[in-house]
Amino acid sequence: ADPKNLEIVAHHLAEVFSNLDAANAAEYAANAKAFQERMEASLEKWQKEMAPYKGASIVPYHPNFIYFADRFGLKLFGTVEPKPGIPPSPHYVNDLAESMKKAGVRVVLYQPYYNADPNNEVAKRAGGTALEIATEVGGLPGTDDVFSKFDTLVSSIAGALAGTSGGK
Repeated sequence: ADPKNLEIVAHHLAEVFSNLDAANAAEYAANAKAFQERMEASLEKWQKEMAPYKGASIVPYHPNFIYFADRFGLKLFGTVEPKPGIPPSPHYVNDLAESMKKAGVRVVLYQPYYNADPNNEVAKRAGGTALEIATEVGGLPGTDDVFSKFDTLVSSIAGALAGTSGGK
């Protein structure tokens, strides 16, 4: 997800709750404003951390990673999953890995609820790294709120793109 969109959600929730509970409308508005300010500061930090990798290509398991990629200037080279809901065949895994190797793409991303095996196999054959990432709060240890989730996500992906950390 694009973290910037969460500001829209927070603002909308504040409006809805204010309509339902007018007595506390000022508190809802203040909380939405505080969330927006924290998100803006966090976005600035995350964009600086991802800036060296703008234009880099990644391969997520599923195309739902496009919003994050767009926010931080990453390119989706392909997906491990050939079509949504269709697991990759050995032939597809091999072809994707060969294409990645030729293009110098080294990072594969997948969420905990997807089978790690094809992701690890693609990364191994491409000479890269498969990185398990959380796209939901609580998806992995240390991702207990939206800010810690994106802190972990950004630092993990930046590390994997730099070749200094990440994955299996």
